[in-house]
Amino acid sequence: MRDRAGGGGSSSAAAQREAFFATLPQDEFTALETSLRQVLLDWLGSRPAPFTFPLIEWIDRRLGGEVATGKDENGQGEIRLQTSSTPTVTPEAFFAGLPTDSFMPEEEALRDSIFDFLAAWKSQELADFESLNADRT
Repeated sequence: MRDRAGGGGSSSAAAQREAFFATLPQDEFTALETSLRQVLLDWLGSRPAPFTFPLIEWIDRRLGGEVATGKDENGQGEIRLQTSSTPTVTPEAFFAGLPTDSFMPEEEALRDSIFDFLAAWKSQELADFESLNADRT
């Protein structure tokens, strides 16, 4: 399950990243980095070349209950432990945060996609969410 809850402002996220990297040795890997690096290199090396590993999707599909993925306000990928203290947004709070006089760009894109799907629908059956979800064009 993908958690898209955002953090603070961009300077805060950038400062947190810099603070993290400042804790790492400059000229060598930590023991944990060495282990992680070797596991990734071994695994990628065991696949036919060229092989692109969808790391974020793998985390979402295989570790989603334990590890949350997301992007910060600058589009930088982030992962963190999934905890019960992970902020959740209630439906009321979500809808209260939407603009009342227009759609957000993501809503416009979804709306356009649904209209395109319905315009191309040829079946005598009523279109439903399952049909919409199966049509990934």
